[in-house]
Amino acid sequence: MSTQEPLSGVDAAWLRMDEPTNLMTITAVLVLEDPMDVATLKELLRERFLGFTRFRQRIRDPDGSPYWELDPHFDLDRHVHRSALPGEAGRTELKARVSELMS
Repeated sequence: MSTQEPLSGVDAAWLRMDEPTNLMTITAVLVLEDPMDVATLKELLRERFLGFTRFRQRIRDPDGSPYWELDPHFDLDRHVHRSALPGEAGRTELKARVSELMS
């Protein structure tokens, strides 16, 4: 794969729609039946996701022609965070916490 790959039309559209008041982000919330420590989760992500180049790339747009390139400083720790709610918290508190993290 080339070190620079042009964005697809869809990716370019998402990039152009991204604004401070309209963040085009993707968030995942994992609700697990059995507990999993963060180290195990990160190892699974390394094994199953990071083999795909796209998950280790960033977008560059120096002159209005955006492209994907490998992120030389990619660090999974910047993307995976553990957040705990109090024991009695429910779906409402979870939604509020996710909203807080995304704002």
